[in-house]
Amino acid sequence: MTDFGPISRRVAVAAVSAVACLALISHSAFAAGKKKRLLEKKPAEAFKELHFKKIKDYKIKLECVSVSRFLMAGDLPKITFSLTNIGKNDLVVYEWFEREPDNLRLYYHVWKKGMDVPPLKEFTPLIPPVEKKPKRMTLELKPKTSVLIDKFLTFVRVVDSKEPVTFIIFAELNLTSISARSGFFKVTVLPRGKK
Repeated sequence: MTDFGPISRRVAVAAVSAVACLALISHSAFAAGKKKRLLEKKPAEAFKELHFKKIKDYKIKLECVSVSRFLMAGDLPKITFSLTNIGKNDLVVYEWFEREPDNLRLYYHVWKKGMDVPPLKEFTPLIPPVEKKPKRMTLELKPKTSVLIDKFLTFVRVVDSKEPVTFIIFAELNLTSISARSGFFKVTVLPRGKK
């Protein structure tokens, strides 16, 4: 092998070192880019996992608190529900919809005197048309405190009967982290012009 002297050997060593440094920089840049992409995904994943996961150790009650149970056909009546924290601990819900009616689903079925409560699968659902990226807020309920939720009974608009029609209804939360279902209650829709 030809020896070009000490100066040439130093140049060769420097060249090898430069190549090694370049490889290290390229690897670091790749790793940094990969880490950045992971970090960019993490907040959304964390929000989904931490905020929308099922809450444990809570006790709540959902009930209809509207007094009037006689409605007029063709109207768009509003009924009010109460969600109450009946547990001993504070309840914090991170997925609560800013548009409060979206937090409930309603189910209804025609009812006649003497009928048993129909199977749940036979009820007609009124599910809110939630947007792809709905605005949400944090709901905090101390023990023995409540939040009120108004819902419109849209099906009353299309009731067309010369006789009163009674419906049996129940509601449930339209959420992932907590669940609750109201008891059954009845409303009677009167023909237009009758009271």
